[in-house]
Amino acid sequence: MILVFDLGNVLMKFEMHDFLSNVLEDKSIVDEVYETIFKSEEWLLLDQGMILIEDAFAIFKERKPHLANEIQFTFDNWMEQLVPVEKNTTYLKVLKEMGYELYFLSNYHEVSSAYCFDKFDFFKLFDGGVWSHAVKINKPDRRIYEVLLERYNLTAENCLFIDDVEENCEVARTVGMNAVCYNRHMDLQETLKPWLYDSK
Repeated sequence: MILVFDLGNVLMKFEMHDFLSNVLEDKSIVDEVYETIFKSEEWLLLDQGMILIEDAFAIFKERKPHLANEIQFTFDNWMEQLVPVEKNTTYLKVLKEMGYELYFLSNYHEVSSAYCFDKFDFFKLFDGGVWSHAVKINKPDRRIYEVLLERYNLTAENCLFIDDVEENCEVARTVGMNAVCYNRHMDLQETLKPWLYDSK
């Protein structure tokens, strides 16, 4: 089995609501700041490589001028919250040592992908991967899965895709991949166990 990982909330923490709850003094605005930034159309366009991050945050501040200070603080600090899920990245090394091919397929901005790729050694374990911003396609668009398969000459039915969003898993299945939906309350090793060891 070839293993294809999403990054956010699978191998990398992406808990921005928790981050804002911890750092903003006025707890009554946490939801509004979170929705303004991380649930915006511009955030999707960043993942898609269609807008610069500086321009996106300028739009956020123009849209919500009363939150300008909080938005600027988020702009200055949010990437520091991107850290590995240590238990899962440690297991990734075990999987590599067992001989499994490892790939990633993730919606990421250009700036944050470069930051993570340079900062965290576990990326060296991957045989390849696709960033959404680099191909101008976001999950769950089926074309991004097809890009991965074609780029690395992978057979879909030999791939297991692990993502924290069920819709992304459903689309992976439509292109012939196996898929499991993972969340942070699950044990990754136990989740993958039924799919491993029988074949590589």
